[in-house]
Amino acid sequence: MQTNFPDISQVPEAELTVGLVVAYCHKNISWIRPQVKDLAQAGFHVKSIHIYSKCNNPISDELLPPGAVVETLPNVGRCDHTYLYHLAQHPATALQSITIFAKDAAYRRPHASLKELVITAMHNNFGFACGQKPPTFQNKGGESFSVTNWYLSRRLKALSLRAYKSGSSPGSNSHFKAPKEHRGLGAWLRSVDAMQPETYRQLFSPPALPFCFGGIFAVRRKNAEIVKPEGWAKLEVALSRGDNIEEGHYMERLWALLFSKPPAHWQNWPNILEAMARKRGPVTTQGIIFVKCV
Repeated sequence: MQTNFPDISQVPEAELTVGLVVAYCHKNISWIRPQVKDLAQAGFHVKSIHIYSKCNNPISDELLPPGAVVETLPNVGRCDHTYLYHLAQHPATALQSITIFAKDAAYRRPHASLKELVITAMHNNFGFACGQKPPTFQNKGGESFSVTNWYLSRRLKALSLRAYKSGSSPGSNSHFKAPKEHRGLGAWLRSVDAMQPETYRQLFSPPALPFCFGGIFAVRRKNAEIVKPEGWAKLEVALSRGDNIEEGHYMERLWALLFSKPPAHWQNWPNILEAMARKRGPVTTQGIIFVKCV
């Protein structure tokens, strides 16, 4: 994809620092070195690289960029547990200006480059950038639609899943469902008690909420302050119940919401949604909004 990047030559040096967090299991991570090199050539300073190995698979030294720190974690909670562990161990004040979170399989599908992610998070109104590019599809009538990165709030809050099989081993769904009293994304998040009740209420107050699939995103340091280290630690513990668990899929859908700073027009959402609805396509059973391509 051809992208015209803004000039960063006037950006203060302190705002050009980047941290990279990678959740590694067994996929090819040969993309890390060239992507880090690309960031450096663009003028960014990659100050920290943490690679968390979760599946007892060794990492060849030739794949590791200089200065990379490798740490072994138990194989629970998938990449979302890894990110929560890192946030619990590194308070927002200790993060770089922009931190990228990526799983080892990030570049098996079309994703934004690390440079694109950093620049987008730096310059957009949200302070957050999602790596997965929304797909398009056609309905039976031949109309084209684009999947947005927006959920209907009430649907996201009530979301629960029966099972998840993609990439999982036989039998790994046996303990998939969250405990009955904590099922539903909103009920689960409230039960973890990772944030103040007022913060929780404000998160779900807009009629539509951002989300990010794919396990790769970038966030500004300031945005990570929405949850305190002890709150991240509670979420980490909550994802330690097993490997392929429903709570991990809740967390995947929460990163954009937790890390996106509401822009100035946030309170104008009813008007924005009304304009979107005029060309909106179907809404999935999960509540993801589609937009008709024109």
